[in-house]
Amino acid sequence: MEERLKQLIEELVQIPGPSGQEELVAAYLQEQFKPFADEAWIDKSGNSIAKFNGTSGRTIVVTGHMDEVFTVVEQVRDGLVYVKIGCSLDPENLAGVPVQVLTESGRIIRGVYGSSTIHLKKWEKPCDLFVDTGGEVADILPGDPVIYAPNLFWMNDHVVASKALDDRHSCAILVQLAERFAQERPKDTVYLVGTRMEEIRMHGGASYIAKTIPADYYISIDTNYGYDPRLPESKSWKIGDGPVIRRWERSTGAFTFCFSSRELTRALAKAGEELGLPFGYDIADTFTDSSGIYVERPDAKVCGINVARRYSHSAHEVVDIRDVAACRDMVYTAIQKYI
Repeated sequence: MEERLKQLIEELVQIPGPSGQEELVAAYLQEQFKPFADEAWIDKSGNSIAKFNGTSGRTIVVTGHMDEVFTVVEQVRDGLVYVKIGCSLDPENLAGVPVQVLTESGRIIRGVYGSSTIHLKKWEKPCDLFVDTGGEVADILPGDPVIYAPNLFWMNDHVVASKALDDRHSCAILVQLAERFAQERPKDTVYLVGTRMEEIRMHGGASYIAKTIPADYYISIDTNYGYDPRLPESKSWKIGDGPVIRRWERSTGAFTFCFSSRELTRALAKAGEELGLPFGYDIADTFTDSSGIYVERPDAKVCGINVARRYSHSAHEVVDIRDVAACRDMVYTAIQKYI
């Protein structure tokens, strides 16, 4: 089964899907959902949904966001493309990184973020962030998004590096949940939702879903900070140590927060214990789909479960596929047995 999971991840990270322009990812998910779901559709906001009808009278929504981080073209000048950062990106991580400019015409133009020339650095002057496309700028307009170019590679059999693993790994999980629910029907009605615009505060994605699918339970699948030697252990999690059940999160900048449902955190934990999987708990000063849902539906039961990834929002995020598989299995078993 993990070969199938690898295949899904490899395909999903190739698809362009900056926040606000997730149409190609949504279409891919529909292609995967339709052979298995009772119903599958893209809603008016652009979220990609699969529905499995249950008999219990209860409803569960599982979300994973489709969008990826981006910059946006501000102007084209002297054959270069000047950009502004559109979401949470560190400019220090961008120098020399290959990118794609997604033009209004549909044409994809390759380039690299401008970087310093080390030999002349002491003479370097301040400069706005720009993309060098080799002078290929004819179709580029202000407002065109710029995303990392496809770059996936496997470090070993289970550790992968790529752009957009945040959060395409969760989209792969949604597909595999659909495949499983087709084989063993859930007792509850279950919606699997690829959401939009998580990276820009969830307005058309999780928040919209909370308003339009009035479920009893919501589980969001996302990523959390993977430990490396520069990060505090209290705020990160080692990749390979299993998924992390989030018990609380808050983002003062986005004015969002989430108090996780004890019923859901216990259900996920029971599933992990039954399956003999490693997992942990955390809290975080950030937001995920769970916050977007909770702010809209504080009466519902909401929880997030996350997979550690190193080098957040960089061109090469790093994830252990064993954690992804464990996350998938915990969510599936929690829905089938413990919620």
